[in-house]
Amino acid sequence: MTATGSMLAFHHLTVAVKDLPAAVDDWEALLGWEKTKGERAIFNLTSGFIELVEVDDGPTGIVEVAVLADDVVSIAEAIERSGGVVHHDAEGNVHIEPAVLSGVPLVLMASQTQLPKNIESPYVRFSHLVVAVSEYQRSVAKWTRYFAPWPQMEESSGEISEHVPVGSSWFGLTATGGDAGALERFIARSGEGIYAVGVVVEDLAATVSILQSRGARLVRDDSSNQVFVHPATTHGLLLDLVQQ
Repeated sequence: MTATGSMLAFHHLTVAVKDLPAAVDDWEALLGWEKTKGERAIFNLTSGFIELVEVDDGPTGIVEVAVLADDVVSIAEAIERSGGVVHHDAEGNVHIEPAVLSGVPLVLMASQTQLPKNIESPYVRFSHLVVAVSEYQRSVAKWTRYFAPWPQMEESSGEISEHVPVGSSWFGLTATGGDAGALERFIARSGEGIYAVGVVVEDLAATVSILQSRGARLVRDDSSNQVFVHPATTHGLLLDLVQQ
């Protein structure tokens, strides 16, 4: 049975790092991204946020991707019927085991949940999350089992890619293309999962200039005009800067 639930918007990401004070310092100094007041290491986008947490043992990187969904119960039931594992928390959110969806630690939140909106941030919203997958067709079949159908996207190279909608944003299931070698190395090292996070900025050229002046390590892809912030700067997160 196929679910017809849809994801509506990214709410937040939680990123695990080994040295939280050092990571916070670098995000503020190199990215120009100010931490919110309080004990938690939260960095606001204009819509949504990223939280950094410290881990002594265990994997680093993205440990939670929270999205608003229009039928959380239906999606959770479909996953359980197919043998997948989900956990329900006290707030009514559904935590899906990463193995269910290509290594993505997805948390479904009811659509009535308020999306965090902040007035001042150098970063506007989440554009996309690139998901590195080892078996493309198998991964697509998993996602289509639980979420409403979506149109295929044809890239400029002529390749067909699957962009699973999250409102106006998306998850990109990716196994080939220009980054195929890097994706293979990522999967060999970490398994399937989130390879890169796209964030929208108002002025890409100005943002790049500011980041360079601050000493952030950037990676350019001249063939696609993409600019990434290297994981060495973010303590493990590959950020894809996207022009609004």
